[in-house]
Amino acid sequence: MKKLLALGLLLALSGCTFNLVDDLTGSSKPLRESILSGDAEEKVAVIDINGTISDESVSSMLGAAPNMVELISAQLKLAKDDPAVRALVLKVNSPGGTVSASEMIYHEIMNFKIARPGVPVVVSMTALAASGGYYVSLPADSIFAMPSTITGSIGVIMMCPNVKGLMDMVGVKMAVYKSGENKDIVSLFKDPSASDSEIVQAMVMEGAEDFWALVLKHRQLTPKGVALMKTARVFSARQAQEIGLIDKIGFPEDAIACAQSLAKISPDARVVTYRRNYYPNDNLYNKRMQSDLNFNVQMIDLGTMGSALKWKPGMYMLWMPDPQF
Repeated sequence: MKKLLALGLLLALSGCTFNLVDDLTGSSKPLRESILSGDAEEKVAVIDINGTISDESVSSMLGAAPNMVELISAQLKLAKDDPAVRALVLKVNSPGGTVSASEMIYHEIMNFKIARPGVPVVVSMTALAASGGYYVSLPADSIFAMPSTITGSIGVIMMCPNVKGLMDMVGVKMAVYKSGENKDIVSLFKDPSASDSEIVQAMVMEGAEDFWALVLKHRQLTPKGVALMKTARVFSARQAQEIGLIDKIGFPEDAIACAQSLAKISPDARVVTYRRNYYPNDNLYNKRMQSDLNFNVQMIDLGTMGSALKWKPGMYMLWMPDPQF
């Protein structure tokens, strides 16, 4: 790591263009098909939805990597434009994320289904598919979860960090001049008024009701399931299956076999995914889109408080028992 950073600094100081960034991260390389198994003509495309769902680029010392919405959209286009792709499997491992990014990915998956109406879509949930992670799974023709999967958390949350107490402690005040009572409704620098809280809660409930309606559009829940869904709690795989949130308990290879069966193609159909880099002995459990190198530097570890303060005010479909996921 020290050698890489030293080399990068040397190139920068010498006036060289920093193409090394792209070489290290793979962020500028085109997506290419990688065959994971099988040798029949038909293909099953596997796309990972892994991590917090966001449409913001991930920045580091060496530049910015493409955001999740961009990556998923690009992979869906490759699968859509390939007539040999006869089935799609989405591997979901996500606590959710922003409402807007979750909606974008859902929209892109629905567009894929419209463009390729005969291609079944199967979801394979792995460790976690909660909130926005469940939202993006809804277009699937069948949803699998592993025995240990945590899913659910069907709802919306709005987080508004507040530093007024800290500012009062150190004697710092923020002068605010506003055109209306609620202009600074989620300001860091004031406690929310009763009017603020009422407005925000109404927005949260509107988002939650839209989410619930979408679940009921795609899934056949039991009456008990509908009531439990609205508590926004999480479920084990078995509990989720009992109320209708998922279809089957199984592993990614089971989801692939289901996709092959629904598509009526050979069990030896090629299982493919899309990578920026070549990985020898690539397989279904490789989540990497590009290099594993991570050059983020944090001088002081603020723990949970530091993780919480990085979130911008906004609407989230997110399950966050601890901000440090």
